[in-house]
Amino acid sequence: MSGSTREIRRRVRSVKSIRQITRAMELVAAAKMQRAVAAVQSSRRYADLAWGMIHSITVGMDFRNHPLLALRPRHRLLLILLASNRGLAGGFNTRVTEAARQYMSEQKRQTPELEIETISLGKKGRNDLLKHGLKLVAEFERSERAITSAEVAPLANMIFQDYAAGKYDVVAVCYTDFISMLRQEPRVKEILPISARDHQLGHLRNEEVTDNEEAIDQPEGYWQHLFEPDLESVLGATIPRLLDAQLYQALLESVASEHAARMMAMRNASDAAVDLIDDLTLTYNQLRQSSITQELSEISAGRLALGV
Repeated sequence: MSGSTREIRRRVRSVKSIRQITRAMELVAAAKMQRAVAAVQSSRRYADLAWGMIHSITVGMDFRNHPLLALRPRHRLLLILLASNRGLAGGFNTRVTEAARQYMSEQKRQTPELEIETISLGKKGRNDLLKHGLKLVAEFERSERAITSAEVAPLANMIFQDYAAGKYDVVAVCYTDFISMLRQEPRVKEILPISARDHQLGHLRNEEVTDNEEAIDQPEGYWQHLFEPDLESVLGATIPRLLDAQLYQALLESVASEHAARMMAMRNASDAAVDLIDDLTLTYNQLRQSSITQELSEISAGRLALGV
């Protein structure tokens, strides 16, 4: 009996120690999430302004005449996977990697001859891609510090040059969209060729949008712009910045989602630790009560045997 109670006390101390760790990790994740959410909200406004600029430039333009806007036959696909470096974030990495594999499977089903290459940003994503035998052409380290736009610049330059050179026909990024502290959804977004319809889908959500991507309709009250030196030069300077903005926003969304998922995972772990401590304490008290009752019974039996 003493051995059982001693083991229970040891387990209670161990669980309490673990709860202190998970509680501390929850608080750290909550603080990081607040900063990440503020960055996400700012980046969304910037991305909207960038899209508005592209919209103004391309009003009435035939998309088929520009190499970065025209749709191509899909022969080569590049998928960028944004995951985390560390675990202990619930199903965060599992969900985003599964979404990436589902997207690639669907693309292969539609186009069996499609060649797929991948780039990972985050160690967990790299490990999953290699585990499933997917072709990994590059990997980028994800900083654990505050994310800056400079960190996505090498990746953006690489994919922009490869796409402009015709190495890929479509470039997509798989990340986790931050919706709220309790809700984060994996999403695959095709960022090249630049699609006005994809932008509309991201903002109009359930509203009906047109499937015609050959030109953007001229909005009411639109004023004709003059471009210096010419429209092609302006687009050539603007589109890479838009690509940077999209990748930066996707990374910020993913970081905020990771911290939210880790915070909830650590909160659930802390709550489970409290429940386990309560159960162990109840078991300990029951054993102690049983031990005391048995000792009293033995004392009473001894007194009766001695005739006391």
